Amino acid sequence: VCKEGTEECVSEIFVPGTEPGMRPAEKETAAPRFRQPVEGLALAADPRIPDGLEVFRFTIDGAEQAEEILWTVDGKTFRTRAPFYDWNVRRGSHAVSAQVKRSGAQAVSLTPVRFVVR
Repeated sequence: VCKEGTEECVSEIFVPGTEPGMRPAEKETAAPRFRQPVEGLALAADPRIPDGLEVFRFTIDGAEQAEEILWTVDGKTFRTRAPFYDWNVRRGSHAVSAQVKRSGAQAVSLTPVRFVVR
């Protein structure tokens, strides 16, 4: 990018798929994956926050807002349309998995992630 009337130029760097002028259909769709939690994560429950009020946000990269996502946490299933789920923190060992349903495409099942809350 150059300033008008000068030869002073600055290069811009863009994340692949976000370059100016690209239409959404041209962007590559990344395979969904957990951003958090990660396998083996160890969380500490905050003793200052009452039980039932402390949450941990599960997040999936590569899942657009309009998709349906089925989250399974310790055998209980929850449904969202957003790529995140606010889970009420409970002490113990836990497992979370998710199934991302894209319109017009086959559902993608994410590998279960195990984590612990102390």
